[in-house]
Amino acid sequence: MDRLKISKIIPTLTITNWLAFANQPANDGIEVISDSANDTGYCTIWGIDGTGILSYETITLNGTTAVSTIKTNWTYIYAVFLGKSGGSNIKRAVGTVTIREASGNLAITTIAAGNFNSGMLILNIPGCVYEFENTTGITYRSTFEVPATSLTGIKETGRAYVQGLCDKFPLSIISDNTGATVQVTVYTELGQLPKKNSDTILSSAVDSIDIAKISKGSYLNAATTGISAVTATTTSNEINASGYNTVLIEASISVAVKNWTFKIQGCFVSAGTFIDILDMSYQTNVSKIFMFKGIPDYIKIVATEDEDGATVSVKAQLLNT
Repeated sequence: MDRLKISKIIPTLTITNWLAFANQPANDGIEVISDSANDTGYCTIWGIDGTGILSYETITLNGTTAVSTIKTNWTYIYAVFLGKSGGSNIKRAVGTVTIREASGNLAITTIAAGNFNSGMLILNIPGCVYEFENTTGITYRSTFEVPATSLTGIKETGRAYVQGLCDKFPLSIISDNTGATVQVTVYTELGQLPKKNSDTILSSAVDSIDIAKISKGSYLNAATTGISAVTATTTSNEINASGYNTVLIEASISVAVKNWTFKIQGCFVSAGTFIDILDMSYQTNVSKIFMFKGIPDYIKIVATEDEDGATVSVKAQLLNT
Protein backbone atom coordinates (compact mmCIF):
# COMPACT_ATOMS: atom_id res chain seq x y z
CA MET A 1 0.00 0.00 0.00
CA ASP A 2 1.28 3.46 -0.84
CA ARG A 3 1.74 5.96 1.98
CA LEU A 4 0.21 9.36 1.27
CA LYS A 5 0.52 12.70 3.01
CA ILE A 6 -1.79 15.63 2.34
CA SER A 7 0.25 18.40 0.78
CA LYS A 8 -2.52 20.94 0.30
CA ILE A 9 -6.26 21.29 -0.13
CA ILE A 10 -7.14 23.80 -2.81
CA PRO A 11 -10.24 25.80 -1.83
CA THR A 12 -13.40 25.07 -3.81
CA LEU A 13 -13.21 26.85 -7.16
CA THR A 14 -15.86 27.75 -9.70
CA ILE A 15 -15.20 26.31 -13.17
CA THR A 16 -17.16 27.40 -16.26
CA ASN A 17 -17.34 26.23 -19.84
CA TRP A 18 -14.42 27.41 -21.92
CA LEU A 19 -14.99 30.74 -23.62
CA ALA A 20 -11.88 32.28 -25.11
CA PHE A 21 -10.80 35.51 -23.44
CA ALA A 22 -11.19 38.75 -25.35
CA ASN A 23 -8.27 40.90 -26.49
CA GLN A 24 -5.77 38.07 -26.57
CA PRO A 25 -2.21 39.42 -26.62
CA ALA A 26 -0.34 39.28 -29.91
CA ASN A 27 3.29 38.90 -28.92
CA ASP A 28 2.70 41.23 -25.99
CA GLY A 29 3.28 41.50 -22.26
CA ILE A 30 0.58 41.18 -19.59
CA GLU A 31 -0.29 43.58 -16.78
CA VAL A 32 -2.37 42.81 -13.68
CA ILE A 33 -4.03 45.51 -11.58
CA SER A 34 -6.78 45.68 -8.96
CA ASP A 35 -9.18 48.43 -7.92
CA SER A 36 -8.36 47.53 -4.28
CA ALA A 37 -5.09 48.32 -2.54
CA ASN A 38 -5.55 45.13 -0.48
CA ASP A 39 -4.94 42.77 -3.41
CA THR A 40 -1.29 41.96 -2.75
CA GLY A 41 -1.13 38.17 -3.13
CA TYR A 42 0.18 35.98 -5.93
CA CYS A 43 -1.29 35.74 -9.43
CA THR A 44 -0.41 32.93 -11.85
CA ILE A 45 -1.04 33.35 -15.58
CA TRP A 46 -1.15 30.33 -17.93
CA GLY A 47 -0.86 30.70 -21.69
CA ILE A 48 1.10 30.23 -24.88
CA ASP A 49 4.15 32.38 -25.54
CA GLY A 50 5.89 33.24 -28.81
CA THR A 51 7.60 29.84 -28.90
CA GLY A 52 4.24 28.08 -29.01
CA ILE A 53 4.85 26.39 -25.66
CA LEU A 54 2.38 26.32 -22.77
CA SER A 55 3.95 28.10 -19.83
CA TYR A 56 3.07 30.11 -16.77
CA GLU A 57 4.34 33.07 -14.82
CA THR A 58 3.58 33.98 -11.21
CA ILE A 59 3.70 37.62 -10.18
CA THR A 60 2.96 39.43 -6.92
CA LEU A 61 0.07 41.87 -7.05
CA ASN A 62 0.61 45.44 -5.89
CA GLY A 63 -2.94 46.63 -5.32
CA THR A 64 -3.93 49.51 -7.58
CA THR A 65 -0.48 49.66 -9.19
CA ALA A 66 -0.14 47.61 -12.38
CA VAL A 67 2.40 44.77 -12.28
CA SER A 68 3.91 43.48 -15.53
CA THR A 69 4.95 39.94 -16.41
CA ILE A 70 8.56 39.27 -17.27
CA LYS A 71 7.44 37.59 -20.48
CA THR A 72 6.68 40.07 -23.24
CA ASN A 73 5.73 37.57 -25.96
CA TRP A 74 2.42 36.11 -24.77
CA THR A 75 0.11 35.12 -27.64
CA TYR A 76 -2.82 33.33 -25.94
CA ILE A 77 -4.06 33.20 -22.34
CA TYR A 78 -6.03 30.24 -20.95
CA ALA A 79 -6.23 30.79 -17.22
CA VAL A 80 -5.56 33.20 -14.38
CA PHE A 81 -5.37 32.01 -10.78
CA LEU A 82 -4.84 33.98 -7.56
CA GLY A 83 -2.16 31.79 -6.04
CA LYS A 84 0.98 29.90 -6.99
CA SER A 85 1.09 27.41 -9.85
CA GLY A 86 0.79 24.36 -7.60
CA GLY A 87 -2.31 25.68 -5.83
CA SER A 88 -0.63 27.15 -2.75
CA ASN A 89 -0.84 30.66 -1.24
CA ILE A 90 -4.38 31.10 -2.51
CA LYS A 91 -6.26 34.31 -1.71
CA ARG A 92 -9.64 35.57 -2.84
CA ALA A 93 -9.73 38.81 -4.79
CA VAL A 94 -10.55 41.74 -2.50
CA GLY A 95 -11.49 44.03 -5.37
CA THR A 96 -11.86 43.44 -9.09
CA VAL A 97 -8.55 42.17 -10.51
CA THR A 98 -8.03 43.03 -14.18
CA ILE A 99 -5.67 41.14 -16.46
CA ARG A 100 -4.83 43.23 -19.52
CA GLU A 101 -2.46 43.38 -22.44
CA ALA A 102 0.48 45.69 -21.81
CA SER A 103 0.61 47.71 -25.01
CA GLY A 104 -3.02 48.85 -25.26
CA ASN A 105 -4.29 48.21 -21.72
CA LEU A 106 -7.23 46.26 -23.15
CA ALA A 107 -8.82 43.89 -20.63
CA ILE A 108 -8.29 40.19 -21.34
CA THR A 109 -10.31 39.00 -18.34
CA THR A 110 -11.19 39.97 -14.78
CA ILE A 111 -11.50 38.18 -11.45
CA ALA A 112 -14.40 39.52 -9.41
CA ALA A 113 -14.11 40.28 -5.71
CA GLY A 114 -14.43 37.11 -3.64
CA ASN A 115 -13.29 34.81 -6.45
CA PHE A 116 -10.03 32.94 -7.01
CA ASN A 117 -9.76 32.41 -10.76
CA SER A 118 -10.90 33.09 -14.30
CA GLY A 119 -10.95 30.81 -17.33
CA MET A 120 -10.07 27.17 -17.12
CA LEU A 121 -8.24 25.87 -14.06
CA ILE A 122 -4.64 24.85 -14.75
CA LEU A 123 -2.38 23.51 -12.01
CA ASN A 124 1.26 22.49 -12.14
CA ILE A 125 1.59 19.61 -9.67
CA PRO A 126 4.49 17.39 -10.82
CA GLY A 127 4.72 13.93 -9.32
CA CYS A 128 1.39 14.34 -7.60
CA VAL A 129 -1.28 12.04 -6.35
CA TYR A 130 -4.55 13.91 -6.10
CA GLU A 131 -8.18 13.58 -5.18
CA PHE A 132 -10.46 15.42 -7.55
CA GLU A 133 -14.00 16.17 -6.33
CA ASN A 134 -16.88 17.85 -8.12
CA THR A 135 -19.09 19.35 -5.44
CA THR A 136 -21.53 20.47 -8.14
CA GLY A 137 -21.77 20.11 -11.91
CA ILE A 138 -19.66 18.25 -14.45
CA THR A 139 -16.02 18.82 -15.28
CA TYR A 140 -13.56 17.51 -17.86
CA ARG A 141 -9.91 17.13 -16.91
CA SER A 142 -6.94 16.55 -19.15
CA THR A 143 -3.15 16.54 -19.01
CA PHE A 144 -2.37 17.45 -22.60
CA GLU A 145 0.60 19.55 -23.66
CA VAL A 146 -1.90 22.15 -24.89
CA PRO A 147 -5.05 22.39 -22.71
CA ALA A 148 -8.21 20.94 -24.24
CA THR A 149 -10.74 23.68 -24.98
CA SER A 150 -13.50 21.22 -25.93
CA LEU A 151 -15.13 18.54 -23.81
CA THR A 152 -12.62 15.85 -24.81
CA GLY A 153 -11.04 15.18 -21.42
CA ILE A 154 -12.03 12.69 -18.76
CA LYS A 155 -15.57 13.41 -17.58
CA GLU A 156 -16.12 13.66 -13.83
CA THR A 157 -19.40 14.00 -11.95
CA GLY A 158 -18.29 13.16 -8.43
CA ARG A 159 -15.02 12.17 -6.77
CA ALA A 160 -12.00 10.60 -8.42
CA TYR A 161 -8.70 9.46 -6.97
CA VAL A 162 -6.01 9.88 -9.63
CA GLN A 163 -2.35 8.94 -9.52
CA GLY A 164 0.53 9.81 -11.81
CA LEU A 165 -1.20 12.01 -14.41
CA CYS A 166 0.69 15.20 -13.67
CA ASP A 167 4.28 14.04 -14.15
CA LYS A 168 4.69 15.43 -17.68
CA PHE A 169 1.99 18.02 -18.41
CA PRO A 170 -0.11 20.30 -16.20
CA LEU A 171 -3.62 19.39 -15.10
CA SER A 172 -6.31 21.45 -16.86
CA ILE A 173 -10.01 21.48 -15.95
CA ILE A 174 -13.03 22.93 -17.77
CA SER A 175 -16.79 22.45 -17.40
CA ASP A 176 -19.78 22.29 -19.70
CA ASN A 177 -22.45 24.96 -20.02
CA THR A 178 -23.88 24.15 -16.57
CA GLY A 179 -20.71 25.20 -14.77
CA ALA A 180 -19.23 23.37 -11.78
CA THR A 181 -17.48 23.76 -8.47
CA VAL A 182 -14.45 21.59 -7.82
CA GLN A 183 -11.96 20.90 -5.05
CA VAL A 184 -8.55 19.29 -5.54
CA THR A 185 -6.66 17.66 -2.67
CA VAL A 186 -2.97 17.19 -3.44
CA TYR A 187 -1.00 14.39 -1.82
CA THR A 188 2.70 13.63 -1.60
CA GLU A 189 3.43 9.97 -2.23
CA LEU A 190 5.88 8.58 0.30
CA GLY A 191 6.48 5.22 -1.36
CA GLN A 192 5.61 1.65 -0.51
CA LEU A 193 5.14 0.50 3.07
CA PRO A 194 7.79 -2.10 3.90
CA LYS A 195 6.52 -5.65 4.17
CA LYS A 196 7.25 -7.31 7.49
CA ASN A 197 7.25 -10.99 8.35
CA SER A 198 5.85 -11.52 11.83
CA ASP A 199 8.39 -14.30 12.35
CA THR A 200 11.36 -11.98 11.71
CA ILE A 201 13.63 -11.74 14.74
CA LEU A 202 14.60 -8.23 15.80
CA SER A 203 18.30 -7.51 15.84
CA SER A 204 19.90 -4.97 18.16
CA ALA A 205 22.24 -4.06 15.32
CA VAL A 206 19.48 -2.70 13.12
CA ASP A 207 16.30 -2.53 15.23
CA SER A 208 15.30 -0.62 18.35
CA ILE A 209 12.07 0.06 20.20
CA ASP A 210 11.61 2.97 22.59
CA ILE A 211 8.73 1.72 24.73
CA ALA A 212 8.24 5.17 26.26
CA LYS A 213 7.57 6.66 22.83
CA ILE A 214 5.09 4.10 21.50
CA SER A 215 2.14 6.04 22.90
CA LYS A 216 1.20 9.58 21.87
CA GLY A 217 2.90 12.51 23.52
CA SER A 218 1.29 15.06 25.79
CA TYR A 219 -1.55 17.16 24.41
CA LEU A 220 -0.52 20.78 23.89
CA ASN A 221 -3.41 23.24 24.21
CA ALA A 222 -3.61 26.60 22.47
CA ALA A 223 -2.21 28.43 25.48
CA THR A 224 0.84 26.15 25.41
CA THR A 225 1.47 26.48 21.68
CA GLY A 226 1.02 30.24 21.94
CA ILE A 227 -1.50 30.39 19.08
CA SER A 228 -4.77 31.12 20.87
CA ALA A 229 -7.52 33.13 19.14
CA VAL A 230 -4.94 35.10 17.16
CA THR A 231 -6.06 37.51 14.44
CA ALA A 232 -2.78 37.84 12.55
CA THR A 233 0.17 35.70 11.47
CA THR A 234 1.71 34.10 14.57
CA THR A 235 4.60 31.71 15.27
CA SER A 236 4.14 29.21 18.09
CA ASN A 237 6.37 28.64 21.06
CA GLU A 238 9.17 26.13 20.62
CA ILE A 239 7.96 22.51 20.86
CA ASN A 240 10.35 19.79 22.02
CA ALA A 241 9.63 16.89 19.65
CA SER A 242 12.61 14.74 20.62
CA GLY A 243 11.76 11.05 20.25
CA TYR A 244 8.77 11.66 17.99
CA ASN A 245 8.52 11.74 14.20
CA THR A 246 5.06 13.24 13.69
CA VAL A 247 3.02 16.18 14.92
CA LEU A 248 -0.79 16.17 14.88
CA ILE A 249 -2.25 19.68 14.60
CA GLU A 250 -5.77 20.90 15.31
CA ALA A 251 -6.50 24.28 13.73
CA SER A 252 -9.73 25.97 14.82
CA ILE A 253 -10.81 28.81 12.51
CA SER A 254 -13.61 31.01 13.83
CA VAL A 255 -15.11 31.97 10.46
CA ALA A 256 -15.46 29.47 7.62
CA VAL A 257 -14.09 30.31 4.14
CA LYS A 258 -11.31 32.51 5.58
CA ASN A 259 -7.99 30.99 4.50
CA TRP A 260 -5.08 30.34 6.87
CA THR A 261 -1.85 28.56 6.00
CA PHE A 262 -0.03 26.42 8.58
CA LYS A 263 3.59 25.38 8.22
CA ILE A 264 6.29 23.72 10.29
CA GLN A 265 9.67 25.24 11.01
CA GLY A 266 12.40 23.08 12.48
CA CYS A 267 15.75 23.10 14.22
CA PHE A 268 18.09 20.38 15.50
CA VAL A 269 18.81 22.20 18.76
CA SER A 270 16.73 24.11 21.28
CA ALA A 271 16.66 27.92 20.92
CA GLY A 272 18.43 27.69 17.56
CA THR A 273 17.51 29.20 14.21
CA PHE A 274 14.21 27.76 12.99
CA ILE A 275 13.70 27.47 9.22
CA ASP A 276 10.90 26.24 6.96
CA ILE A 277 10.74 22.51 6.21
CA LEU A 278 10.06 21.45 2.62
CA ASP A 279 6.54 20.12 1.97
CA MET A 280 5.34 20.88 5.49
CA SER A 281 2.64 23.47 4.84
CA TYR A 282 -1.13 23.23 4.60
CA GLN A 283 -3.81 25.77 3.71
CA THR A 284 -7.44 25.48 4.82
CA ASN A 285 -10.46 27.71 5.23
CA VAL A 286 -12.27 25.50 7.77
CA SER A 287 -11.27 23.95 11.09
CA LYS A 288 -9.21 20.80 10.48
CA ILE A 289 -6.98 18.22 12.12
CA PHE A 290 -3.93 17.27 10.04
CA MET A 291 -0.43 15.97 10.57
CA PHE A 292 3.14 16.37 9.38
CA LYS A 293 5.60 13.46 9.38
CA GLY A 294 9.38 13.46 9.55
CA ILE A 295 9.85 16.34 11.99
CA PRO A 296 13.18 17.25 13.67
CA ASP A 297 13.80 17.41 17.42
CA TYR A 298 12.51 20.96 17.84
CA ILE A 299 9.69 22.56 15.89
CA LYS A 300 7.53 25.67 15.69
CA ILE A 301 4.14 26.05 14.04
CA VAL A 302 3.52 29.15 11.94
CA ALA A 303 -0.11 30.19 11.35
CA THR A 304 -0.25 32.64 8.44
CA GLU A 305 -3.36 34.75 7.93
CA ASP A 306 -4.23 34.72 4.22
CA GLU A 307 -7.60 36.48 4.60
CA ASP A 308 -8.80 38.93 7.24
CA GLY A 309 -11.89 38.32 9.34
CA ALA A 310 -11.21 35.20 11.41
CA THR A 311 -9.31 34.14 14.50
CA VAL A 312 -7.37 30.87 14.78
CA SER A 313 -6.25 28.66 17.64
CA VAL A 314 -3.77 25.79 17.28
CA LYS A 315 -3.43 22.70 19.44
CA ALA A 316 -0.84 19.97 18.89
CA GLN A 317 0.10 16.44 19.86
CA LEU A 318 3.33 14.55 19.17
CA LEU A 319 3.31 10.89 18.14
CA ASN A 320 5.15 8.22 16.19
CA THR A 321 3.80 6.78 12.95
